[in-house]
Amino acid sequence: MTKYFQYFVEGECERKLINELKGSNMILPGKVEVFNVLRDKISKQRLLVLKPKTNIILIYDIDVEKTEILKYNIDFLKKHNFKKIYHIQSLNNFEDELVFATSLKSINDMYHTASVDEFKTKFLHQNNLLAKLKNIHYTNCEMWSRVNKKEPFSVYSKEEDLNIIKKLKV
Repeated sequence: MTKYFQYFVEGECERKLINELKGSNMILPGKVEVFNVLRDKISKQRLLVLKPKTNIILIYDIDVEKTEILKYNIDFLKKHNFKKIYHIQSLNNFEDELVFATSLKSINDMYHTASVDEFKTKFLHQNNLLAKLKNIHYTNCEMWSRVNKKEPFSVYSKEEDLNIIKKLKV
């Protein structure tokens, strides 16, 4: 396996978390780009900046049950010789995954917010996110740890994909 990794994450909150975890050596290093693989088609120009044989890690929510563009993107990546494509799925959405990986009962408990949008704003402006995560008993091995068994995304959900970013099988 090559040592180059490219993360395509659905949103800014995922980017912030991945960058924080990378910086603490809790997950694999790599470039992180916000790109919704369920909504937008990958262009050839986007791939030109990647080194050959880069491993692609797709992090996305499964709260929208449409996979046509995802299928297109996977085929497009494979056609351009990106064979190692890992799927990290949030079972429903990012906020649910974060709650699952912490002692929180609701995502709004993290900042005592009234809405998910307010939570996202505070999360993105959080200084020293790792300390905040420690305070809510964040467990890295629980984040993005569940294999999705729901259609139409279950075909892309594998235990080895979930383990890859946490360096368990590299």
